Formats: sequence, structure tokens, C-alpha cells
Amino acid sequence: MQLVSLTASPLEVEAGDTLTISGALRNDGISAAKGIRVSVSSMEDILEETGMGVVYLGSLSSGSQAPFSSSLKVKEAAAPGKYTLMINISFKDDLGREHSSTYPLQIKGYS
Repeated sequence: MQLVSLTASPLEVEAGDTLTISGALRNDGISAAKGIRVSVSSMEDILEETGMGVVYLGSLSSGSQAPFSSSLKVKEAAAPGKYTLMINISFKDDLGREHSSTYPLQIKGYS
């Protein structure tokens, strides 16, 4: 599974803002990827726990590409600073083995 694009909008957020994480995945494997899950978390605990940070894409056949998007709310108590979001992609192969990769994404908080 290849992450072919990843963006955050906006890149600079204020407390209480909605942040949208978008990207695209491509299955470079030789068989279908199943149960594809993209989750977004913050190392600094600046995101509301709304459950909207998880996107389920289902299956993706070999050679196929699929977009994803997740909207999250920045906590009202978030202070100005640089933050690292972690984008985790997990899926199962045709033998049922779990695979996962994590990608960092930097955003900036301001007041």
C-alpha cells in the first residue's frame, strides 16, 4: 500500500477550528488489500475525540487508487505551536495478515 498524496487544510489552525486531512492510497501489491483503515491522531492531544478521525475504505484491488478525507476538530484548549499528526494506514492481505504504516504530518497552531 502506497500513500501517494497527503494534505492538511488549513495548515495553520486555531483552537476550535475544523481540520481536514485528505490523501490518496494506491495498492501496489499483487492482490487486493482488504479492510483498509486510515486513522488520524495527534501526538500532542490537540484533537477532539469525535471518532471522525477514522476512515474505512473497504477493499482495493491491485493497481487501484482510492482517495480518503477526514475532518477533525481542534480542541478549544489547544495552544499555539507546531504539532505532529500521525496518519496510520492498516489493511489485511489476501492471507489475512495485518499490515500497517504510519506517516507524520506537521501543522501549526496559532491564536
